[in-house]
Amino acid sequence: MVHKAICAGIYNDLGSGSNCDLCVIKREKVTFLRGYDVSNERTYRRNYTLPKGTTPVVAESVEFFKNNVQIETIEEAKKADEMEVSS
Repeated sequence: MVHKAICAGIYNDLGSGSNCDLCVIKREKVTFLRGYDVSNERTYRRNYTLPKGTTPVVAESVEFFKNNVQIETIEEAKKADEMEVSS
């Protein structure tokens, strides 16, 4: 039943992949079934070969985001998430 539900989602979502992986969870162990089924597999594949310069580059920029990253410890993150309960 789970397999059919996953495949129904794959068929109705054009952005989905086509692999159906399952995970069976039992009290004793967990079993991953990778590649259980491949739904909507393409029967053909186009091979495009475009010559260099086909699409012009209008602008190119490189931005570094190192200064925009904030590193905090787990304790600091917990303090930020704590809810104030005083009235």
